[in-house]
Amino acid sequence: MVIILGRFVNIEKYMKRLKKNNYYLIWIPFLSSRYVIESSTYNILFDAFFPNFSKMDKLYVLTSRKSDLFNFIDLEAPPYSNVILPPRDKNCKVILEKIIELRESAVEMLEKAKTNRLQRADIDFFLVRFSILPPEEYKKSFKMARDRTEIELSFLIGLIEEGLGLKAGKDYWIEFCDMIYYPIALRISEDVVAYDLGRNFAKSDVYTWILNRNEKILNYILDLLGFEV
Repeated sequence: MVIILGRFVNIEKYMKRLKKNNYYLIWIPFLSSRYVIESSTYNILFDAFFPNFSKMDKLYVLTSRKSDLFNFIDLEAPPYSNVILPPRDKNCKVILEKIIELRESAVEMLEKAKTNRLQRADIDFFLVRFSILPPEEYKKSFKMARDRTEIELSFLIGLIEEGLGLKAGKDYWIEFCDMIYYPIALRISEDVVAYDLGRNFAKSDVYTWILNRNEKILNYILDLLGFEV
C-alpha cells in the first residue's frame, strides 16, 4: 500500500541545478484554496508558515499566488530535501478573515496618511508664503510623504482587492481548502538568498527579506537544515 505524504510542486526540471550548486531546499506548507465572490472564482495559494510565525499578516498577501500556475504531484516523500516546515495555519477561512482585517486597517491608515499629508502641506505652504521654507523643500517633503506611506498602502490594498478579490461589502464562500507544499531554495553565506522554484528559480525578494530580517525564523530553519545556531 502506497501512503501519499502530500501534494508537492513539481521541481523535476531543477533537480540537477539544485545538486550541482549545493542549494538547500525547504518545503513551505501552503493552503490551496478555491473561493467564490459573486460570479468570480479564485484559486489561490496562501503561505501557512511564514506569516503566522512572523506575526506579519501582510505576508499572507505578499506571498500568495495563483494555484493554476503550478504543476502538482502526489508523492510518498518530498523530492531532494526532507525539510518540510510545519503548517501553522490550517484553515483558509481564518486566513481570508485576517486579510480582510488587514485591508480594513490599511484603508484606515491610508485615509489618515492622506489627511496628515494635506495638513502638513497646508502648514508648509504657510511657511513658504512667509519665506520660512524654500519652495523646493515644500515640493520635496510633499512627495516624500506620499511615497513613504500612501503608495505602499495603496499597493497593498490593490493586491487584496484586485488580486484576491476581497473588497469591502463582498461576501465569499470557500469551495475547497487543502494543504500543498511549495519549494524555496536557499543559498546560505553571510546573508541568505531565497529562490522561488515555482517561478523559474527566480530570486524571491519577499522570502529573502523575511529570512534576513527575522532572526528567530532564520535560526529555526537553519536548525532544521542541520546548522549550529
